[in-house]
Amino acid sequence: MSNRHAELQALKQEIFESLHCALPGIVESFDAGTQTAVIRPAVKSRSGLELPLFRDVPVHMPVSFDVSAGDHCLVVFADCDIDAWFDSGEVSVPSSARMHSLSDGFAFVGFDSGGGQGGGGMDPDDYYDKAETDSLLSGKSDTNHTHDDRYYTEAETDIKLSGKKDTQRAVSDPAADGTGATFIDTLSQDAQGVISPHKRTVRSATSSQSGLMSSGDKSKLDGMAMISYGTCATAAGTAAKAVTISNPNWQLKAGSVIAVKFSNTNTFSATADSPVSLNVNGTGAKNIYWNNTASPTGTNTTAFGYANRIIYYMYDGTYWVWMGVSVELNDNTVPSAYCSTAAATAAKSASCSGYTLLSKSYIQVIVTQANTAASALTLNINSRGAKPVYINGTASSASNYTLPAGSYFVYYNGTNYYFRTDGYPPGPTLPVSLGGSGNTGTGATTTIADIAAAASGCTITAARYAYWGKVAMIHLTITKATAVSSGTTTLCTLASGKRPKYTAAATYGWAGGASISTGGAVQVNGAISANATLNIYATYILA
Repeated sequence: MSNRHAELQALKQEIFESLHCALPGIVESFDAGTQTAVIRPAVKSRSGLELPLFRDVPVHMPVSFDVSAGDHCLVVFADCDIDAWFDSGEVSVPSSARMHSLSDGFAFVGFDSGGGQGGGGMDPDDYYDKAETDSLLSGKSDTNHTHDDRYYTEAETDIKLSGKKDTQRAVSDPAADGTGATFIDTLSQDAQGVISPHKRTVRSATSSQSGLMSSGDKSKLDGMAMISYGTCATAAGTAAKAVTISNPNWQLKAGSVIAVKFSNTNTFSATADSPVSLNVNGTGAKNIYWNNTASPTGTNTTAFGYANRIIYYMYDGTYWVWMGVSVELNDNTVPSAYCSTAAATAAKSASCSGYTLLSKSYIQVIVTQANTAASALTLNINSRGAKPVYINGTASSASNYTLPAGSYFVYYNGTNYYFRTDGYPPGPTLPVSLGGSGNTGTGATTTIADIAAAASGCTITAARYAYWGKVAMIHLTITKATAVSSGTTTLCTLASGKRPKYTAAATYGWAGGASISTGGAVQVNGAISANATLNIYATYILA
C-alpha cells in the first residue's frame, strides 16, 4: 500500500513540476508596437536550473506607462497554446496540445520585490496621487471650448429649451374625426435668441379634401390592387372552387379583378341547379358569370378552370364575371387541325392532336376539300361540339358558303369559328391549287424569290406567305425531280425575315413529316418519288 502511495505522490510531483501557472519575471526588452516583451524568469527550477527566457509575452498595462528592461512583473501561463489567438486576434483553435506551457505566458508589469527592486516603470515620482491631481485640475474648464458670449451656459440652455418639444416630428397622429395631425415644420429665433416652434396642422383626407391617410385606409388601399394573383388547387370534379389570394390585404369589393392559376382542368358538368362557383379567401361562394349567362352549364374549362392556365375574373357585386383566359401560342407552331370532310357536307369535322377548345384562341385549320354545301356550315374539332362557321365576318349560309381548300388561321371566340378567305386576319386563304407566284394577307410579297429559294433539283411552282404581328403562315408547292429513298431532304430555304424563331413543325403535305429550321431550311423526311409534287404548310412564330 505504501509503495502505491509513494508512486502516486511521485506522479503528482512530476505533474506539478511540468504545470506552470504563474511566476515572477524581469523584463529583458519591450516592443511598444506589439505590446510584447522578452522576460527572464526571476526564479529557478527546483533542481536549481535557470528557466529559459519567455519571448513574445503579451504585456498587460492597466495604465499607460513606459516598460523598460529591468522592470519586475508577474507572468501567468495560459491553460493552452495561445499562438493562434495571438497571431489573429480571433477566437481560435489552439495550434498545439501543450497546456500551462512556459511558451504561453502573460506579463503583469509593475510589481516591486521586497528588496526594492521594481524597475523604473512604477517609480512613484513619475505619477501624481489623487490629491495632487485634484489640485492641478482645480479651476480648469471641463472642455477645451472657449466660453465667451457666443455660448450658453447649461442653465441658460435649460431656460431656452424649457417647454419645447423633444423632436421636430409629428406631435399627434391623424385623428379618425378628420381633425388631422399637428407637425412642427420650422423653428424661429427672436432678437433675444428665444427659439420658438411653428406648428402646422394637416387634416386627414376625406372624400372632398386632400390630407393625411390613416394606417387603416392604407391597408384598405393595399387590398384594392388592380389585379390580384391567386391559385386554385380544387379537385377537377368539384363545383365549389376555392381560390387563395396571396395579398394579405385583399378585400372583396365590386370591381375587384383577380387572375387565377388553376392546378386542375375542370371536369364537373355544371347545371342551372348546380353551378360552378369561386370562393376567394373564404369570402363565400360566388357563381361564375360567363358569355351573358349567370349559370353557365357543362364542363366549360374556359370559364371553370384549365390546368396551368390563368383565367381572369371581375367581381360585379354578385358574380365572378369571366373576363378571359391566358392563351399562349406554342414556342414553335400554332395547333393545326385537318379537315377532310366531303365537299358537299355542311357539318365539317377536324382533328388536332393535343388540342383543347379554348375561348379566344387561334388554330390553323387545313381544309382539303373545297366546300360545295350551300348552307350554314359548322365545324367540330376533336369532337368538342359543332360550332357555327363564319366566313369573312358573316355567318355562313346558302349565300355565303364559299370556303376553298387551303390553310386558314381560324379564330374561336367561345361560340363561333371565324374563317377568312379575303386575306385579312384572323385567317387568310392559302389555296392548295395554286398557280404562279404571290401571296395574300398582311405583309404581302409578289414573287416566289421574295419568299424562298429552291434547293438543287427542286422547283418552287407556287408560294404563299402572310403574317400578322409575329405569327406567320406559309404554303409552298415544290416539285422534286429526282427520287429519294430515305433520310432528310432540303427542298428550299426561306428568305431572311420570313424564318421561324424556333424550328417549326410543317403540317400537311408529306406523310413522313416536315419542318422549317431557324435558318429557314424547309426539309422533309422519308422517301420521295421522282417528279413528286409536295405541298408544305406551316404556321409559326417569326424570329
